[in-house]
Amino acid sequence: MSGEQAERYKTQGNQALQAGQHEEAVRLYTLAVREDPFCEVYFSNRSAAFVALKQFKEALDDADEVVRLKPAWVKGHTRRGAALSGMKKHEEARKAYAKACDLEPANAQVRQQMEAEAKAAAAVLEKSKDWENDLWSDDEDEGGGAGAGTGGDGGGGRGAAGSSTGGAAGAKRDSAEDGAAEQPRKKRRASGKLMAKLGQSLADASRDTLRICLQQLCSADEHLAEKTLQMLEGLNENSSNGEDDDNDDDDDDGEGGGARGSGGNGGGRRPGQWPKPPAPGPGGSRKMAEGDAEDSD
Repeated sequence: MSGEQAERYKTQGNQALQAGQHEEAVRLYTLAVREDPFCEVYFSNRSAAFVALKQFKEALDDADEVVRLKPAWVKGHTRRGAALSGMKKHEEARKAYAKACDLEPANAQVRQQMEAEAKAAAAVLEKSKDWENDLWSDDEDEGGGAGAGTGGDGGGGRGAAGSSTGGAAGAKRDSAEDGAAEQPRKKRRASGKLMAKLGQSLADASRDTLRICLQQLCSADEHLAEKTLQMLEGLNENSSNGEDDDNDDDDDDGEGGGARGSGGNGGGRRPGQWPKPPAPGPGGSRKMAEGDAEDSD
């Protein structure tokens, strides 16, 4: 009896899904799952409805259950691919579609989806490399502009600013900087709009993503890597000290441990200054490739 009722819920859910009533479809498929929690079709159809709602985490959970219940069914792997693609995890989505291709080598649609995810994954990887070129090109532009402004004969390089060809302006700067031979790299403060976008991305990022991003940034700039190391060591030390930081509140001048003042190397930062990244949320958006409610064989 429960099986018949589950099928009725599924049929109604299919009608709601095809009519674009995705929330209603989720509700009806959930009722079907309660009647028969061992039928992979109900989880598969609900996964499709979740994708349509852009609730990709829930869609992935249902797709994983489909694969667990029936590993050799292609639909479970394509559902995983759609959910992972919506989460912008294109390489994992490609693997899911590749598994589906192994099960049905003649399925041209699944192969196209796999190739599309492969291209998307490659584009993400290429974009992650572009920032390093942008970083160095910005430095060269700033250095070149400084060199050109001194009117030197050395071609406008960064090092030429402090040489004898820099003229009177270069001599004054050398004197002010105690004979420094190279002009310091200029720093540009990030705009509020950029920081707002960065904050949103941090809210959506996982710990692994943040770790990889930081490693890539530091690998391109030794100075940045050294400053980051000092910062992390200071934060780790403050975190391990725990209650010791509370005593800093009694020192209004901030001269003791350097937690308030700007002096000192590495340890002069309040523990609350650098917030922990929040847990990752569902990322990206993707239209459902096709919200069909196909039964198993």
